[in-house]
Amino acid sequence: MNEALEFHDSQVGSVEYRNAALLVAFSSAYIHRSTGRAGIDSGEGYVQPAQLLFGEASAKGDLSVCNGRLSHGSVHVEGSALSLIPVPYSTNGSIKAELVFENGEVLAIAAKSLQCSSSGEPRFVEPYVA
Repeated sequence: MNEALEFHDSQVGSVEYRNAALLVAFSSAYIHRSTGRAGIDSGEGYVQPAQLLFGEASAKGDLSVCNGRLSHGSVHVEGSALSLIPVPYSTNGSIKAELVFENGEVLAIAAKSLQCSSSGEPRFVEPYVA
């Protein structure tokens, strides 16, 4: 089964620095699952806790209000855009990310590595058809 995190409708619980890394903790990330390409081919949608860990990171935005539901977001790795983040995922290089919250806050991140993982039990939300 292939999985990918979608920013839209995902819920961020907290954003905090851990040494030189920036941890974006999702209390409820929207995760696509498919036997094909997650988020592209037919499959199912789930929500579950997840984390993005940006290594050697710097951020612009008020971390104290960077929580709640995301309206959208984007990640670029070495200039290539990822519309969905594979789960699990790990890469090194020039990483730029932007998370836009429904409360209007924008978090811009620059980093040298990115790890994405999920945790906890997934909860089924809906089937989706490509």
